[in-house]
Amino acid sequence: MRIKTEAKRREIIDAAALEFGARGYHKTTLADVARRMGSSKATIYNYYKTKDELLAASLAEKAIPAAGALLSALAGNERFECRLNDFAKRYLAMHTSQHAVSIQRLVVAEKIQARQIIDAIEANAGPRLWPAVAACFTEAQAAGALREGSIDQIVYHFRALLSDLPYRLLIGSIDGVSESIVDRSAEAAVECILAAYGAR
Repeated sequence: MRIKTEAKRREIIDAAALEFGARGYHKTTLADVARRMGSSKATIYNYYKTKDELLAASLAEKAIPAAGALLSALAGNERFECRLNDFAKRYLAMHTSQHAVSIQRLVVAEKIQARQIIDAIEANAGPRLWPAVAACFTEAQAAGALREGSIDQIVYHFRALLSDLPYRLLIGSIDGVSESIVDRSAEAAVECILAAYGAR
């Protein structure tokens, strides 16, 4: 019986990330990943049964700590607006990073079954992010920081406002972003939400 170790799992993940980045998803094989590790496919199969599982795991490796940081931004005793600004800045910093943009381009260019990959990431990444945002908005309504209305609609609008900058990076209409651009975009998204739904 083969013994699984965290060190070996990380070695597989690191090798897979390099191969996916160099060859693309469809051209990468588990044999390529094994060769980069100086190991065998049997070792990889002991941890991941398919290439889809391996890709999802490599994406989740980045997504789990990032999701934790975003969730922590929503917690605490600061004013709702401050927590929302913190969340928005962290969210945009994550989604405009070179790693995030390159992964999104890989998924689009390689025509990977994105829903399957996203489901696998969410299954591995613990609490889902947007339901946590919805819970935060619900608490803000109860505290009088937001007007009564559809939480789903508010979350949808907030998510849409935060998608503009990452989308422009994805399609190449801008080459990169500075921290100040991320901060201004995050603040503008929060201002729009509070202007539309904030307590009057």
